[in-house]
Amino acid sequence: MTFTELVALFERERRLFVGTVGVAITLSLLAYQFQPVKYANELLLSVTRTSVPVTAEYAYDHFYRLQADERMAESLSQYLQSETGKRDVAEKAKLEGNAYKQYTNAKLKTVKSGTNGIRVSYQTDEVALGQTLGEAMGMTANEYIFSLNEDAREKDWFTVIEKKPVTQSAAWSLERFLLIGILVGIFFGFWAVLGRYFWKNYQREKRVA
Repeated sequence: MTFTELVALFERERRLFVGTVGVAITLSLLAYQFQPVKYANELLLSVTRTSVPVTAEYAYDHFYRLQADERMAESLSQYLQSETGKRDVAEKAKLEGNAYKQYTNAKLKTVKSGTNGIRVSYQTDEVALGQTLGEAMGMTANEYIFSLNEDAREKDWFTVIEKKPVTQSAAWSLERFLLIGILVGIFFGFWAVLGRYFWKNYQREKRVA
């Protein structure tokens, strides 16, 4: 089939093609209208020390201090993503029932920010729940760091500073749904037209035979 014949085919079957695209767009609009309410939350945690000792080897101490902060941050990040960490946070936030299951079963995303910072991303069904989980995460993180530091010279040598969680809607935009609907409609419309063309040819050849 030449390009001219292909264009002529789509011209003849334009109602099928446009109808398929229209159905896909309609379905995408329905998906946009009925998409579940979700909120994306981001919490910034920083592992630091409560005090810095003055030593003669200050340059070296500064290097090792940053290295220790970084390792503490890595350990905290792994803990928050673990099943134990998620359960501790959920219990600290006093989650129950479906909210408890949703948080503990969901995948928590942590990204390193600087040498001692952690950016934690999580989703919730309510704005207030995002704030509650952020506060619980900060308290749980401090308790975990304290437990790692029990044998240190000072019990509170390391501490975790948390910022107030930033919450925003995680819903997909109308433009994104429309774009997906149009692309999906074009894809299925293209194959619908070709499918009808080959099916008609098959039926014609079958009658001739």
